[in-house]
Amino acid sequence: NNPTVETLADIYKIWDENYSSEVSADHAADFRSAWKNHIAPEFGKVKLNRLTHEAFQKWYAKKRKEHPVTKTGKVRETPYSVAAVNLWTRYISRLLTIARQSRHMTGNPLEGIERATPKRRLDVFTRDDLLTLGDTLAAVADKYPIGAALIRFLMLTPCRGIEARNMRWADLNLQAGTWTIPADRYKTDTDKV
Repeated sequence: NNPTVETLADIYKIWDENYSSEVSADHAADFRSAWKNHIAPEFGKVKLNRLTHEAFQKWYAKKRKEHPVTKTGKVRETPYSVAAVNLWTRYISRLLTIARQSRHMTGNPLEGIERATPKRRLDVFTRDDLLTLGDTLAAVADKYPIGAALIRFLMLTPCRGIEARNMRWADLNLQAGTWTIPADRYKTDTDKV
């Protein structure tokens, strides 16, 4: 039991020094980003014995209503997703687990907070649905060639409709077989290949 460990930031430091190497580099980078941008500003300097269930519940509700600001300073129209806020909550939970395992805390004030459930797509196309859709697209291709082609393209690529509709020939590198969505047209304000 180290007497210099008093705050959640101290526990985060323990995670960063001792546990971050146990996860992938991308996971560790995401954890660090969540800590810096969402967790530390609210809880970093809070002493472990002052972390409360109510404070975590209030933070969760606030984050669910907060609209992210992109790297270029634009405020997004939609708030953070349930999945994103739930992920940050799991990161906090990991820190609290480390605190409990190292005997800096006895309970878990995050336990039992009310969380939203991410929206899940329940409708899944069956094989027959796909065959019917293919036949329908073939039937309307003469009347709506761009629309039919766009739907076929969306079925083959993991992109958003707006990204496909805004695609330009200049975005494609046919030699390399890549499509780059420029930062000014992508939601994170960074190029996406």
